[in-house]
Amino acid sequence: MQIMQTEKLVVLLKAQQEAEEKGFVFLPMEITVGYKIYSDGVDLLPKDFYEILSSQTALPKTSQITAFTYEEKIQELIDSGNEVVIITISSKLSATYFNAERACEKFKGK
Repeated sequence: MQIMQTEKLVVLLKAQQEAEEKGFVFLPMEITVGYKIYSDGVDLLPKDFYEILSSQTALPKTSQITAFTYEEKIQELIDSGNEVVIITISSKLSATYFNAERACEKFKGK
């Protein structure tokens, strides 16, 4: 996968390592498979996901990134002198977008 740049920024990243190599901050969603919790893109990569999935009878469950997690990371980045742009999964698919939006309210004007 690669990063493509045009008049609009398009970023496609497969995992935390790839994101960090390109200078991005990566906040993983949690995925529960059976009784084990994984961090998507950190300790569960796409190739591993399908392998694990084939050995399970129950469907995996995801957990959204919380507003608190976003607030902590945004504060850390601002304190380090960075500007923050957040890209999330669609609001139609997850409450992650809503949580990011809630967290950003705290930082309006900063």
